[in-house]
Amino acid sequence: SLNRGAHLTQQLLAFARRQTLRPVSANLNALLTEIEVLIHRAVGETIDVVIDRASALPSCEVDPAQFEAAVMNLVINARDAMPRGGRLLLATRQIGPEQIPSPIDLPSGDYVAFTVEDNGAGMSPQVAARAFEPFYTTKEIGKGSGLGLSMVYGFAQQSGGGLHLESVLGTGTSVTLYLPTAPFTAKDAPQNRTQDEPRQGAGSILVVEDDPEVRDVSVEILQALGYRTLVARNAQEALEALQRAEGIDLLFTDLVMPGGMSGAVLARRAQAMRPGLRVLLTTGYAGLDAPDTDEFPIISKPFRSAELSLAIARLIGHTPD
Repeated sequence: SLNRGAHLTQQLLAFARRQTLRPVSANLNALLTEIEVLIHRAVGETIDVVIDRASALPSCEVDPAQFEAAVMNLVINARDAMPRGGRLLLATRQIGPEQIPSPIDLPSGDYVAFTVEDNGAGMSPQVAARAFEPFYTTKEIGKGSGLGLSMVYGFAQQSGGGLHLESVLGTGTSVTLYLPTAPFTAKDAPQNRTQDEPRQGAGSILVVEDDPEVRDVSVEILQALGYRTLVARNAQEALEALQRAEGIDLLFTDLVMPGGMSGAVLARRAQAMRPGLRVLLTTGYAGLDAPDTDEFPIISKPFRSAELSLAIARLIGHTPD
């Protein structure tokens, strides 16, 4: 188990180095507004969601897609800790270096803190101490990969920030992400972000993804957007699902998967089985040379929910190109 965790950590770091991070000067309050509907849909009606946005919040230099993925990971963890319902608080605030908890060693400067707090099951000190370890999870088998917090921690580190967790067993958990503020630029000026808002849709989507964390978050986003989902871990499972299930409108598949069959090859076989089936490919390999995939649209990971919803709407919805 220890070797497996160490090996996975190396894989995650190697994968992170292949990513082309796209940091921009972005306001976390605005990014939260864009996915607020998704957050409410993801947690369900039994959980009260409170979003406390600090006024005059400075911008951060951050990759919006990575931040959105981190938020959804934290929200899903909090939801799963409150199976009977509860209260979920998401809060932003500006802080100085003296307000950052001592275990986190960050350069002097101003930071924006983003907190996700629940009043769910909480963790014992022993569990909380291991919460950022890859594959460490207290969830039932099949209920989560245990990668969520380690990925959020990695995102915080890559962004020049930090992550802090506080938890009390039987009381709840609070996770705070610290991100350095960005110098003011013209990009910070308010702008019309209507085009960036996720679009609701309808239909059935087969999600093919071997990474359990990416698969879980993708499904959560798609369901929050209004789509029905089926899942497959590899191309063979996807082909079996296509033979078995009726009414699949879109195949949403990773381009690079284990097992010898790429997403593009899977897509061609799927369309041979079901003429007219729409396909959307996705990949997280920056600069990957993906020959012979020109006939299919492709979206890069990590993707924002607005990007994903627009790409799907163009394929199975009604929206201008």
